[in-house]
Amino acid sequence: MKKLLSLLLAAELGTAFAAGELFSNGKSDWQIVIPEHAGTTVQYASEELQKALKKVSGTELPIIKNKSPGISNRIVIGDLSSNLIKEKASALKLAFSPIEEIAVHTLDGNLYLAGNTPRAALYAVYTFLQDQLDIRWLRPGPEGEYMPQLKSYTLPELSVNKKPSFRYRGLHLCYRHVDPEFETWMARNFINIMRSDAGQRKTHQQRKMKGYHIMISNHNAHLPASLFKTDPECFAELNGKRHNRQICMTNPKTEKLVAEQMKKWVRNNPELEILSVFPADNMDYCMCKGCTAQDRSTTWFNFFRKICLDVREEFPKLKFSTIAYQGYLKAPKTDLSFAEIIEYCNHNRCYTHQLDSACPLNQRDLKDFAEWSTLKVPMGIYGYEFDIFAAENTVSIPFYNVIREGIRKFHSLGVQSVITEYWLGFPAKNPQERRLSVQNALGVWLYTRLLWNVNDDMDKLIAEWNSKMYGGAAREAAEITRILSENWDQLKGHISNYHNAPFGTAAAMFTPERFTKLKKLLKNGFEKKLSPQERTNFELLQSFVLQWEQVYFEGTQSNRQINIPKTPNAPYALPAFQTNNQGKAPRTDAFFSWDDKYLNITVHCYDSDMEKLRAEALKRDEQVWMDDCIEIFLSNPANTEGIYKHIAVNPRGTLYDAAAYGPGGADIHWNPEIKVKTELLPDHWKVDLKIPFASNPPVPKAGDVWRFNINRSIGNGRKGMANSGYPEASYHNPNGFAALSFSEKARVEKQVLFLVPEKFMKNTKNIGNALFRDGWNFQFCSCQKELPQNLDSYRILVVRLPQFGLQGKVDFKKLAREFLNQGKTVIFSSYEWLPLENYLGDPKLKLQGSGWKINKLRRNLDISTGKWGTTPENLQQPIKELLSPSYGYNPQTPEGWKSLISLEREDGKKFSTMLVRKQFNGLLIVTGGEMGLGGGHVLFGNTVNTVTMLLNNLLANRKELME
Repeated sequence: MKKLLSLLLAAELGTAFAAGELFSNGKSDWQIVIPEHAGTTVQYASEELQKALKKVSGTELPIIKNKSPGISNRIVIGDLSSNLIKEKASALKLAFSPIEEIAVHTLDGNLYLAGNTPRAALYAVYTFLQDQLDIRWLRPGPEGEYMPQLKSYTLPELSVNKKPSFRYRGLHLCYRHVDPEFETWMARNFINIMRSDAGQRKTHQQRKMKGYHIMISNHNAHLPASLFKTDPECFAELNGKRHNRQICMTNPKTEKLVAEQMKKWVRNNPELEILSVFPADNMDYCMCKGCTAQDRSTTWFNFFRKICLDVREEFPKLKFSTIAYQGYLKAPKTDLSFAEIIEYCNHNRCYTHQLDSACPLNQRDLKDFAEWSTLKVPMGIYGYEFDIFAAENTVSIPFYNVIREGIRKFHSLGVQSVITEYWLGFPAKNPQERRLSVQNALGVWLYTRLLWNVNDDMDKLIAEWNSKMYGGAAREAAEITRILSENWDQLKGHISNYHNAPFGTAAAMFTPERFTKLKKLLKNGFEKKLSPQERTNFELLQSFVLQWEQVYFEGTQSNRQINIPKTPNAPYALPAFQTNNQGKAPRTDAFFSWDDKYLNITVHCYDSDMEKLRAEALKRDEQVWMDDCIEIFLSNPANTEGIYKHIAVNPRGTLYDAAAYGPGGADIHWNPEIKVKTELLPDHWKVDLKIPFASNPPVPKAGDVWRFNINRSIGNGRKGMANSGYPEASYHNPNGFAALSFSEKARVEKQVLFLVPEKFMKNTKNIGNALFRDGWNFQFCSCQKELPQNLDSYRILVVRLPQFGLQGKVDFKKLAREFLNQGKTVIFSSYEWLPLENYLGDPKLKLQGSGWKINKLRRNLDISTGKWGTTPENLQQPIKELLSPSYGYNPQTPEGWKSLISLEREDGKKFSTMLVRKQFNGLLIVTGGEMGLGGGHVLFGNTVNTVTMLLNNLLANRKELME
């Protein structure tokens, strides 16, 4: 009797006690109970629980609606809007609050999965499933689902209450803005807000069911272009003219028109909770007297305030937000106390260094953010973490410690909202393993977990990921993850903004030895016992390592390093500008040289429509980069703290020059006496720059190396043409800068052009490094568009295996004839059938190949005497010591040909491995040597020093060999 009374008393007081087995051997006597009038989110929560329990236990618990929980063996799901939960609020420790509060409690023989809101109730379900049953949703879809198979589960006493670290936790899906499967995954990982476009009523309803705050957000503070004809005064003014790329933010009519547009959206989207307002995504700001009467941020935020207060008169419960971004990043002189949240876009931060570090970029970013705190407005962060590399060169980003410390710093600053961009299904043309959302699956999962609980143990989370994703290969995966993460953390350079090229980063992160170690770990992992899904997951991990290796190879290619002569009258012609595959770029020819006082740069910018050139910036340090322009980023060894020089010139000759420390930070008071001259010609515009070394000390001496990037930017608003640049079309990306080596003597003679089939381009790194070290300017090309615009300065053309991938890609026949007609040297490096007579139109050039049955001793025989083998480089020793090339040729018409070296076949017949002759006005050479593009320990093979020696000798002794 006393025991019964004790139990009754315990129930009355709400004391928790163990409720027994939830399921055993595929059976259960438990039920799921939800309120009689449960909303869609609570119903969805019950279905999520039901499905998950069935997967782990094999039993499907019924879902019933009831006014009361029942006597026992009930899983009660609900929120404080229902009596089921409200009556137990005290025991569940729940109270009304703008932030979710969840409760996972055993009470009165029942399990309560409850929250103060329907969303919180859903999160209580996910918390129970993850914390108690070890369920995980690591990636979207079935392949990312981890459901342990359990025979039984005994429910312990539970009294768990949790609150998230941030009120709003979001991923802004870019490219593919709607993805139900991914949105389900986000909800299961406690993401509670999404940006939506207006007019997506069905999408809004589905998202609300999954617990999302509904926010309409895009660059919506604009007006239809159709109004430009009738109301031009509502649009931006620049240099006294109106344009429709932005609005005028101080015109009362503009305010009224935009506010009415917003009201229409709200009327058509009744689920809307937060209206985020932001102007067009460009920097063509209005420069009328009204808009320039105060700073740009204040102009925008005053406009934002007026619009929101106007809309709020009709919709008093609506919440408002916007983003502090681009020209609106600085804290304004505006009362924003009405706003729900202001999202500070920290695209100016550095992503290689932790936010709360001595990194100057991050210190400046935090300083800008701190100015907002004086406004006493709820602050959020709009992140670009996963945007930092260009889509055309995507790689997985192992910046896990940067993520963790950044989120912790946000929390310590009182940030209430964190929403970061995440590109879903992009680039669509790429295979799955080369898409951003697949490559960064671990990073974004960690991001979601830390937004929910900023103090979660990230190392434990990573270990959990590796264990559940890779099974038997978890140990190898953990070591790979550790190496990648540590390599990122030791980076000294800065990465900021977005869409950078990763080449320089890869070169700084890796070495060949590190890749050898990573590949060994991969090999060991594949030898472990793995399930089909675990093997697929491990193959993905392997692809991420190989992607970094490919980028590393491209990043260490020596055509990212140039030697410029100290002869302004004979400048170095830069290789062809690259576009990162973002479209077709017009031709650009750039030339560099130097003297005692200046770095001299001349650029020819060809344009098929010169009438449409944009050159609207008129004053120094205006937004020249919005025009057609040439932009130069320049760094010398004395530039510290992430600072480099940013110079831009438009066709008018308007100059922008600044000491930059990222895309959003610059000291425009750096105004050296740069000499600028521009010229408009019928088919192109030309700019000549003389940048004084005195403005960027120290003055270089021969052998010094600076870093640089040069870009041709197409004016904002011009369509059909892509930006381009050398070494790539990349902005504010010091890790991707090319090397600029200052040479005392003009070396225009030492320029060589290699034509190499694309599949063999991976073999160019070693020979490229050797050429650079030896003072050669060079370029490797596999197709016509990669050819330098100006070929005049190239003295030697090497055509490698033309019959195996150059046909139809590059007109090597025409190039070879042009070089020979101009008295230059052409080298055909090949094996097997080489129809030289067809290539050059001369039947006397027909050759017979040696075949592959050569003498196993591989000796170099019949070495011709002459300066070609001794001056200026002595080739005699390597010729004697190294193996012969594995293929040779003999001319069917010997007249005019001379053999410099031979090999011997097994049958004793000899074939030349280097034939030379005068052809047209130049020197023609045929060799079985691979010219540094393969060949092992072979003469003129991977022994790349013998190739540079040969090129030097051919250059010096061309006339002798033509006699």
